[in-house]
Amino acid sequence: MIQLKKINVKFNTGTALEKWALRNLSLDIFEGEFVTVIGGNGAGKSTLLATLCGDVTPLSGKVMIDNVDVTTRSSWERAKWVARVFQDPMAGTCAQLSIEENLALAGKRVSGRGFSAAILKQDRERFREALSKLGLNLDKRLKDPMGALSGGQRQAVSLIMSTLQPMKILALDEHTAALDPKTAHYVMDLTRQIVEDNNLTALMVTHSMQQALSYGTRTVMLNDGRIAYDVSGQQRDKLTTQDLVDLFHSQQFSGDDFLLT
Repeated sequence: MIQLKKINVKFNTGTALEKWALRNLSLDIFEGEFVTVIGGNGAGKSTLLATLCGDVTPLSGKVMIDNVDVTTRSSWERAKWVARVFQDPMAGTCAQLSIEENLALAGKRVSGRGFSAAILKQDRERFREALSKLGLNLDKRLKDPMGALSGGQRQAVSLIMSTLQPMKILALDEHTAALDPKTAHYVMDLTRQIVEDNNLTALMVTHSMQQALSYGTRTVMLNDGRIAYDVSGQQRDKLTTQDLVDLFHSQQFSGDDFLLT
């Protein structure tokens, strides 16, 4: 279970650019939930994810995972609970390293960074097995540099990397935003399958109204660092993308802040 308790985050304190990113935000996410997070630019979506992952430390409030207070723990210390996939297909991986070297690094994210000079045969077989499930023939390209892959292929590998070590929470920061619609659909279906197969709790930031309703079990809307709307169950099932658009307008969002698809 994830508990965010009265979280406050402010950036550029004491300057003309001072901004509250999260304001007294409280949110409970239960084990197995798949929460989609929407909101206008600057609403606090990515800050929410960064606070959960340990990349941002709140000014006040608590971050609890499985009843453990992790508020001041680093992202590395939280790696045994949380894995993150970024918006930029180039982020979270090293373009110069091979696919198998990137996978080897991901496999050591809990025990510590670095890998031995030789990747063990059993590790390589494990990587091939995991990649074969993607249906992209990447299991035959372990020696290829990550930078040689397309954006969609790289995001698919990033999702596989996130599951190489036991963890409970998958944090997705607009991880299909840089992809074309067909590839985004493939990555989203892969995401759903990975979440289900590994019994994960997921938190996914998206600008797509369709994604926000088509995937997951619950949708949270942020506005000005606060939760403006939180819906799940039958009430969520009845919502349309137009309903979400209307909610955006009611919160005085700009029409440029979201996508219908």
